[in-house]
Amino acid sequence: GAREIYVNDGNGWTQVGEFDYETFDPVRVTVNLKEPTDIRAFAVTAPGAEPYWFAFRQSLLDVMVER
Repeated sequence: GAREIYVNDGNGWTQVGEFDYETFDPVRVTVNLKEPTDIRAFAVTAPGAEPYWFAFRQSLLDVMVER
């Protein structure tokens, strides 16, 4: 189902993207932010997934800045 991606810049959480997660496999998602942003934390949520939640690992692999 749908997943939502959020970042926290130290002032609160902002949704920055979403993607469909149809199979129980690793995925890589690219998110392009509209402006330079401090990323203190990030999270991926599955709205409406209750009671089917499960433990998972998420990693922020690359952070790139275009000039």
